[in-house]
Amino acid sequence: MPQGIISSNSYTLADYALNSNQPAVQRVAMSLIDYGNIAQDISFVNRKTLIKNGRRFEGNLPAVNWSPLNSEGVSVKGTPTAYAEQSYFIREYIDVDKFIVEDENEIEDPRAQQARIVLKSITYDFNNKFFKNDHITGDVNSFIGIRARIDDAVSGGQNRFGVRPENKIDGGGAAIDISQAGLTAKTGGAFLEMLDLLLWSVDSPEGESVVLYMNDYLRRRLHFVQTPAFRPAFHGHLRRSRSDP
Repeated sequence: MPQGIISSNSYTLADYALNSNQPAVQRVAMSLIDYGNIAQDISFVNRKTLIKNGRRFEGNLPAVNWSPLNSEGVSVKGTPTAYAEQSYFIREYIDVDKFIVEDENEIEDPRAQQARIVLKSITYDFNNKFFKNDHITGDVNSFIGIRARIDDAVSGGQNRFGVRPENKIDGGGAAIDISQAGLTAKTGGAFLEMLDLLLWSVDSPEGESVVLYMNDYLRRRLHFVQTPAFRPAFHGHLRRSRSDP
């Protein structure tokens, strides 16, 4: 923190009292569910720039020229589409008075404890932003999530993020119901067919280099659909590596 400024979110004696070594308190428990961190699946690169420019092909393929014998060739080219993404920042202060840090009654280092819980908070928030954030009703200081990128209104026949319309799949609702109440041989098979369609839509029919994200309920149901006890009902299967990388 800047010198002379004390944040209202600084670590206080009241906070410290919750973590002191009273006889009834042996350790500080973490009661939050430990979900995965999507950031671990992203290939980050270090670039000292606020804007990242790139190029991508969005169907701008060169024409194919068929010609007769002894004729000249025709010069062709493909034109990529330019795009740019800006940088977004996370800034957090962990403000703990040094006398609290040095107190002999501590259970664990209060700074380390606070750093751990801040990272936990960042993980939850990053996961949520990755899927759901937008710059209309969401946080404009963070990146735009996958849902908004796929749903981006096509202007002049072009999605601003280069996402193909095939990447949004309508599964038909009840037609692919794999809940405990709705699962049948027909809906289970239809669900796995839609999952295969999803893999085709991202140019990976066999699931190479693909990570599927889902909530804990869907993951349990998908595992059940793949079990030998249910699989013979619709004579299909899905390799575990596709759903549980």
